[in-house]
Order: sequence, then structure tokens, then C-alpha cells
Amino acid sequence: MGRPKKLNPEEVGVDPSDLETRHRIIQASIALFKEKGYKGVSVKDIAEAVSITPAALYYYFPDGKEALFMAVLTHILDERKKGMEQAVSGSSCIQDRLYALSLYFLSPGNDTLPILMRDVAVQLKDERSRGEVWHRLSRDYTETVTRVFKEAAANGEITDKVSPDLLANLFSGMNLTLGRSRHMQAHFNRADYAEMEPEELARVIVDVLFNGIREM
Repeated sequence: MGRPKKLNPEEVGVDPSDLETRHRIIQASIALFKEKGYKGVSVKDIAEAVSITPAALYYYFPDGKEALFMAVLTHILDERKKGMEQAVSGSSCIQDRLYALSLYFLSPGNDTLPILMRDVAVQLKDERSRGEVWHRLSRDYTETVTRVFKEAAANGEITDKVSPDLLANLFSGMNLTLGRSRHMQAHFNRADYAEMEPEELARVIVDVLFNGIREM
């Protein structure tokens, strides 16, 4: 059965001024896509989670599940950008700013985007949409985190002999890889850091980045 065409809000029981329903659709979609993956979720599943009909959902997202998935990614990226900017706004000290960023990346709930990004490469059929997501992911991170290293180098807090882009990518790798592996190791009970709180892990990341691992 094809999706409805040219939906009339009255026919599907939708109030065009109701923005809350669209927000609830996005939130329900985030939870379902994270739990089951893009392929494992249907429009009907999402509609049932929000207690609306599939026809009503198509009123808000007339281009179907892929467009809804893009809306979910855009929402998460918007929230991620806000979170990063808020993290670095509380201090001008680079160590404080990097600690706040690490804490943000490692905090519960911020593992959704890496999970959904696996489906971007496999499930998004539109090449332009895939490119937009990857470009946005890279641009937002670069604008915030690379800027932190550039400002620190300009202020004499760190060396200016290492590329800020390289430092930002090293920092990113430490956070994202540790964040992913921590969740996996906690499940399999194989790592001593699996039970560490995000605050402690964030301190370790910043300390290793600044001081290294050699015993002094």
C-alpha cells in the first residue's frame, strides 16, 4: 500500500497548528531507530508509539520514513551543536573546556548519534542526503572543537607547532572510541574502565592528552 497523497488535515485528524505532535514523532523515532535500527522500524511502529494513525504521521512527514530519519538526524545534530557550544562557553581555560566537552560526549544519552550514523551509510538511498549529514557532522565538530585548540594556541596555552585540526581529531578519537567501547565492555564485563563514571573518564582523557602516560 502506497503512502497517502495530498493529505487534508481534517481528513486525518490533524491540527495544522499542533507543533507538539511533530516533536513527539521525532522523539519516538529517535528511541525506535536507536533500539531497532532504520530497517527494523516501520512508519506504523512510530505512529503507534505516538498514538496517531500512519496517515496523520504522513501529514507531518509526507515523504515517508527516509525523510523522517533525516529529520531525526537534523534534530540530533542541532542538539549536539548546542551541547558542544554550551560545554566550551563556561571557561576560557582549554583544560576546563576540553573536560566539559569530554563529559558531554561521554554522558549517557549521547551515544545515539554514533548508533544512527551506521544506518546513514547503509540505509539512506539519497546520496545528497548522506553527504549533507556527514558534512554537517564534520562541520559542527570542526567549528567548535578545532576553534578551542586554535584559541588555546593563540593564547599561548598550548604549542602552535601541532595542527589544531590534528589535535581536534585526536581528541575526537579518544572520546568517541572510548565512549563506544565502554558501552560494549560494560555489556561483556571485560574492561576495568567500563564502570567508570563519565566525570572520571573525562579527567583521564584530558590528563593523558596534556601530560601523556609516561611515569614522571
